[in-house]
Amino acid sequence: MDEFVARQLSQMRAKIAEFRGGGLKLNGLVQQLEGLARAVDESFWADSVFPLVFDLERINSELMDKRRDMSLEERQKVESIVASIELIARNKLQSTNNPPLKNPD
Repeated sequence: MDEFVARQLSQMRAKIAEFRGGGLKLNGLVQQLEGLARAVDESFWADSVFPLVFDLERINSELMDKRRDMSLEERQKVESIVASIELIARNKLQSTNNPPLKNPD
């Protein structure tokens, strides 16, 4: 497995944990996830992570534009999205660590 990719995926999960712990605001999380996911590979970013980060960015943008805190509904939506991203990163890490066996034909 490419150690660089493994580090990026681990960093994604670490940034999510930091966000959940209150050490990183939503804006920072969005920026970190964008950079880390793109570093993994373009198809991973475009197919798996971008749609979810786009949803986070939309919520973040509205909060910043209106200068307000997240509503309960937005918090729940953000947590759902973050949990999905975390699962995707974990699955990608596992699949990269355990590539499928090739048919020996």
